[in-house]
Amino acid sequence: MALKLLADMNLSPLTVAALKADGYDIARVSSLLPATTADSVILHLARQQEMVIVTQDLDFSTLLASGISHQPHHSSTTAYRHFR
Repeated sequence: MALKLLADMNLSPLTVAALKADGYDIARVSSLLPATTADSVILHLARQQEMVIVTQDLDFSTLLASGISHQPHHSSTTAYRHFR
């Protein structure tokens, strides 16, 4: 099974384009859902599509840890930090 990535709204379209150019299977949340979509809905979509969320938003980790997420072993988030 190939790794599928879901880029959260806070990732630059340029970053997503660069990852696509490098061969990654990545989609931006904004190409699939409205900009005002709640994190819990994004997490649900990622689960349904078996995608890893790439984000700079720590709220996804909180959702998983708080128990709002009913199947944390089927979800994954990657907090992205860019250091210069």
